[in-house]
Amino acid sequence: MNAVAQVESQLGLSIKDYDLDESMWSALTSSIFPGAKPESIIMAVEYAKARNLDIMKKPCHIVPMHVKDSKTGQSQWRDVIMPSITEHRITATRTNQYAGQDAPVFGPMVDIKFGNVVHTVPESCTVTVYRIIHGDKVPFCHTEYFEEACATVKDGGLNSMWTKRKRGQLAKCAEAGALRKAFPEEIGNEYTVEEMQGKEITVGGSELFADTQKAIGSSVPTDYQEFEDEFLSHLQNEAQYGSNRLQEAYIALPKGDCKKHFWTTHSVALKQVAELADQALSHQGETYDHSPA
Repeated sequence: MNAVAQVESQLGLSIKDYDLDESMWSALTSSIFPGAKPESIIMAVEYAKARNLDIMKKPCHIVPMHVKDSKTGQSQWRDVIMPSITEHRITATRTNQYAGQDAPVFGPMVDIKFGNVVHTVPESCTVTVYRIIHGDKVPFCHTEYFEEACATVKDGGLNSMWTKRKRGQLAKCAEAGALRKAFPEEIGNEYTVEEMQGKEITVGGSELFADTQKAIGSSVPTDYQEFEDEFLSHLQNEAQYGSNRLQEAYIALPKGDCKKHFWTTHSVALKQVAELADQALSHQGETYDHSPA
């Protein structure tokens, strides 16, 4: 079974359902989103399609996010699709009212301690973009401050990207803010992946922490591996038939710590497969053959 066939078997869907061929899928998995889960790549493809974007130009990113429910206190990791600065630029250009921007204007260089290291960084960056409104070229400025915008790691130090590209990353954040001011209806309040590195946001009562580090480990119940070996393939198969089948299979699992740990570990991926199956079934109707490959 080749790589594409394995993915189609896992998802219970054909990549052709997403207007992809084998060469495109190979490029997506090996060059554009290397290391990403197949279901997350499919989410990115659907995201791009909904916004009429070319996924091969990588207008968006797959970002692992630590999601904490503010009511229950429980956390899990999931992949979230976030726009890049490129998408904001494309959206602005498509209005035919975008009239370019000035070069970034940086503030004075200052010494700021992040973690145990003192970095010399630009205090701020201001970007001005222009929009044609009723025939006039109107400026929209946004200033971003390094200490507020930068991404840090657990010990408080700058992450690798912000360490290497202090001006470049800050300029992208300032540009994104200026574009949102100039094109509020077209872009809305959507933040780019450059802005959200290491940040937290609240969505629907849940706190999301953007991070590209590994998920926080947790204690594994005794006999968990046997539990996973026995039930994982069954739930993966049921997920290919939609959310209802997945829910029934989950309810039928033996109760206990193994079940809780199993669901914490695999629920995101299983739900994503089930949601894709739900979409496919709704598109195809009752005649859709949804048997696993």
